[in-house]
Amino acid sequence: MLDPFAGSGTTGIAAARLGRAFDGIEQEGVSLDLARVRFIAVPQADSPERILALVMAHAEGEPSPQDLAEGLQVTVRQVHYYRQAALVLGLFTPDVTGWKLTHAGRTICESSAESARTALAQIIRQTPIARLAEQRVRGLKDTGSRIRALAHVLSRCTALSGATCLRRAQTLLSWLDWAKIHGTNEQGLLLFDNISPMSEESEDAAVA
Repeated sequence: MLDPFAGSGTTGIAAARLGRAFDGIEQEGVSLDLARVRFIAVPQADSPERILALVMAHAEGEPSPQDLAEGLQVTVRQVHYYRQAALVLGLFTPDVTGWKLTHAGRTICESSAESARTALAQIIRQTPIARLAEQRVRGLKDTGSRIRALAHVLSRCTALSGATCLRRAQTLLSWLDWAKIHGTNEQGLLLFDNISPMSEESEDAAVA
């Protein structure tokens, strides 16, 4: 599918949800930035620590959703949210046989606990949605004000609305606060080879 006037990426998002290949052409940088934010979606997985635990659980193979739910102390449905978050962060890639670790995911599995946290903090802060969040809440001290400011942005640049925007804004801010604590100046790990966009979702996935 080709869209020569891609704009904010609506056609591409629809193509991804249908499992279709997509190419888009757009000359406006602002529209391209908005499309990137919309396409990667807004995370539902609240805990970066659980994202790390999910990645570590795949070090020796792919555990079942039931085993992951028990190990992470979440529901099976929530396992999908954490897989989705790991995919957005470039730690997983889906293929015909299941979920596979990327180079970044394997590197985290082979690192110490603190190095893995530092690496994940760096990854989080480099995602477009986290950068947007940091920009929009900069200078705001009150938690409520930060959530409302970010929820307003999400309501304008995603398909989310109302209470969902507030919940996702709270999740993003929890990611940023966690990343600020763990994103030290420790020597960085070589993590990035191929960051996969979110192009596969289960039928029950709630996405931006």
